[in-house]
Amino acid sequence: MGSDWGVNKKLLQIAVWGSMLLAAMGVLGVMRGCKEQSANSPPLMDFLQEAFSGEEGALAAAVAKYGDSSIISDDLTIFLVTNPIVEDTFTQPNGITCHHIRATAGITQRKYEICWQEGRLIKITDLGMVLE
Repeated sequence: MGSDWGVNKKLLQIAVWGSMLLAAMGVLGVMRGCKEQSANSPPLMDFLQEAFSGEEGALAAAVAKYGDSSIISDDLTIFLVTNPIVEDTFTQPNGITCHHIRATAGITQRKYEICWQEGRLIKITDLGMVLE
């Protein structure tokens, strides 16, 4: 019985350290993505922290704050999403800057496209579950 606890304790320690590492990687991913933007970019990091906090209503509230609440659809609010990571940033010829964001929704990963123009959020699209 005593040796079983030692094995379980070690597994618990590994799980805790693994969770901390994944959380740190998520924060660094957000910071990396924000550093890739120009100095005149929208407040992406603030939006991501507010919208992807995992709290009910957070995404809708952040969209209303940084853009127009009419751009959010009901299907975007069914998931409580956390740990956003900026995977890609690109600017369209019309000056719209878009970001592909990967985030955690329960035990799955989802991908979003978030677009800004002149400092305002103009589009957010759920691109679906990430299959790897």
